[in-house]
Amino acid sequence: MKVRERLNQHLEEQGLGKPDGWFAFRLFGKRIRLFPQGPLAPLLTSHDLHHLYTGYGTHLGGEAEVVAWEISSGGFGKYWFAWLDIGKVLVLAMLFPKRFRAAWIRGRQARNLYGQDLERTLEWEWTELVEWIESSSLPPS
Repeated sequence: MKVRERLNQHLEEQGLGKPDGWFAFRLFGKRIRLFPQGPLAPLLTSHDLHHLYTGYGTHLGGEAEVVAWEISSGGFGKYWFAWLDIGKVLVLAMLFPKRFRAAWIRGRQARNLYGQDLERTLEWEWTELVEWIESSSLPPS
């Protein structure tokens, strides 16, 4: 299955529907659209793929885990502005110290997608993405 298809399936299962360019979340069973993703779209899509790859949830504890994993697996790459949210990172680390530490350790053995060409990555097979995250080989062509 292609990465794009796997991501769309995951978003549908989470009740968020297919990507439509809006940052959205579920509240009391309804999809709430907050703002257009605009230039944040690649960052948010990569973040969603990290959730999907790691299996970390989208609740507060899961966000703590995925942020720890992202930082220790290479940081936010060209998305330097994500570091401006460091206060959130510190709060999550204090609220969920064991989960944060475990995810941090797991992330040190991987690499994340923030430096990748996202459109190209979405066309990979899911198994290629997993292999790339877990290895030091070049991305598939």
